[in-house]
Amino acid sequence: MRTIEIVWAPATAPSRRPGPWLAGLATVAKVLVLPVLLAGSLYSKPLYDCHKQKKYGMLYYGTTVQMCVSERLSERLETVQAFVDRQLRQL
Repeated sequence: MRTIEIVWAPATAPSRRPGPWLAGLATVAKVLVLPVLLAGSLYSKPLYDCHKQKKYGMLYYGTTVQMCVSERLSERLETVQAFVDRQLRQL
């Protein structure tokens, strides 16, 4: 005795893969998201603080917002560099 099974299934549609340029663009976007977010987070707080200081007239005479932001960023980078130096000395 033989058993014959008939399987009724809809035909699968051929997969449409995006072009290679689109896949490459998606990869570049994924790689660049983290550095852009990191740079944005480092830059946004000093920018906000300096604009707030300018609004309330708390900047020194002749100081621009860009000068204030540059000064704050350099202070922040020096702090990060000092932290990294301390960590490396502990190793």
